[in-house]
Amino acid sequence: MPDRPEPVVVLADQDYRFGVGPLILRIEQIDQANPIPYDGEDWITVHGTELRHDGTELGRRAVLVRSTRLAVQVPQSLSRRANSTIPPGPNRRPFGSSDRPRSTSS
Repeated sequence: MPDRPEPVVVLADQDYRFGVGPLILRIEQIDQANPIPYDGEDWITVHGTELRHDGTELGRRAVLVRSTRLAVQVPQSLSRRANSTIPPGPNRRPFGSSDRPRSTSS
């Protein structure tokens, strides 16, 4: 059992591949040793448990996350590469923020 709770992030749909709408993910592991170039940026494989808005677990999930979105200190227990962090990116935004307005049409 970990000493502290695993971080929970809310990712906007443009910050992860592939899905539609926000993703609430309890991060369990970040594979920053193997970034994947996609659309001119590095993307990082993140493993975790997808959550509903009320905290109910939906199941385990692996997603690609825009590296600039993970511009935080990564606990060694979550990272596959010891003693490292993901460097902050130039377009760093708080978790859950989005530059795009959400569509209200169905």
